Amino acid sequence: MDMLGVFAEFENNLRRDRQMEGIRKAKAEGRYNGRPRSIGSDQRKKIIRLKKEGIGATEIGKRIGVSRRHVYRIFNE
Repeated sequence: MDMLGVFAEFENNLRRDRQMEGIRKAKAEGRYNGRPRSIGSDQRKKIIRLKKEGIGATEIGKRIGVSRRHVYRIFNE
């Protein structure tokens, strides 16, 4: 059983190395930027406008269709 564990660990290390190499290559080519934003700049502007009108984060989230936490993130940017 010990030999199987050694081979499994070796295989896992090879896989991790290949993955990290691919990530480095993608970053160098500008293709690895993380997750895209869930709302666009138009919606961001609308959230800020609604805040200036005095509407609360919960209500803004309901109107826009995002969570209250997401609204607070935009407030803090």
